[in-house]
Amino acid sequence: MTHAQVDRVRSLVPPLDEARHKGQAGRVGVVGGCREYTGAPFFAAMSALRVGADLSHVFCVTAAAPVIKARAGPVRPGNVVC
Repeated sequence: MTHAQVDRVRSLVPPLDEARHKGQAGRVGVVGGCREYTGAPFFAAMSALRVGADLSHVFCVTAAAPVIKARAGPVRPGNVVC
């Protein structure tokens, strides 16, 4: 990434503020996964949380939900909706 691209991304992300409430700094919905391929939606949801999103939801098929929920551990990537 160039410095200009990094600056552009930074301009889109709201600064952290103690006065904000859950969801005001961004919400992400990830659609994907099946029973055999659960890693990509899980890691996309967790990455969104790590870069500043407040809420991250995974929308997947019913068979993938238990696997994604099990990977999440104590930090859930929002709701796994089937």
